[in-house]
Amino acid sequence: MIKYHQLPNPKTDLLKTKQINPEIIKIRDEFRRAFGANVDIKRDSMGKGTIMLPFNSDDEFNHLVDILRHEKV
Repeated sequence: MIKYHQLPNPKTDLLKTKQINPEIIKIRDEFRRAFGANVDIKRDSMGKGTIMLPFNSDDEFNHLVDILRHEKV
C-alpha cells in the first residue's frame, strides 16, 4: 500500500491561520442581521477590501437596495 502525503502549501495554510479583526467580525454580523443575508467582508493589511452582499433573485436584490436606500421595506 502506498500512502500519499499532502505537502504543506504556504499560501493556503496562511489563509487558514489568518486572524480576522474582532471589530470586522462584529460589523459583519451586524450587516448580516440588518440585511438578512450572508454578508462577507474581506480586508487586507493596508485597509483595502470588499463587502460582499449576495442575493438569489431580483426580489432579494430589490429588497437589499431598498434597505441601502433607507426606503420602507
